[in-house]
Amino acid sequence: MQQVTVEPRLLRLEQAGAALGVSHWTLRLWAKQGKLRTVRLGNLRLVPAEELDRIVQQGIGRTTRREQKHGRTV
Repeated sequence: MQQVTVEPRLLRLEQAGAALGVSHWTLRLWAKQGKLRTVRLGNLRLVPAEELDRIVQQGIGRTTRREQKHGRTV
């Protein structure tokens, strides 16, 4: 019998943050600002795996607070 590996399609904010190298609070902020699409399941806020790909491709959130304050981007 062949073994199948299934990757999660919905990730908790902590998991998505670890994958992107940002905190779950940053992801909450991005969701509030409309930069990140999340889904709610009861009390859980989940991030679709496709959103991680989109964030990486578009480079969302790659500026530091200092760069944002001075209007510079990398």
